[in-house]
Amino acid sequence: MIVAVADTGPPLHLYQIGALDLLGVFGTIHVTPTVLIELRRNAPGAFYGTAPEWVVWSEPTPTSRELGIAWVSAG
Repeated sequence: MIVAVADTGPPLHLYQIGALDLLGVFGTIHVTPTVLIELRRNAPGAFYGTAPEWVVWSEPTPTSRELGIAWVSAG
């Protein structure tokens, strides 16, 4: 089983070309609430209502969030 984590870019650009369902080919896609907010702002209609079964809404753990902040700050 393939599990992937998506930032806003891939679902946004696939939505723009009408191919958002292609993400489902990868298996389960984990999407954070922040990505959902960005998609709703930039891709009206993406994941509104019932999301496809391959989309899992995932909240980062506090440790993951701290590591992500440190990684972004180091750049």
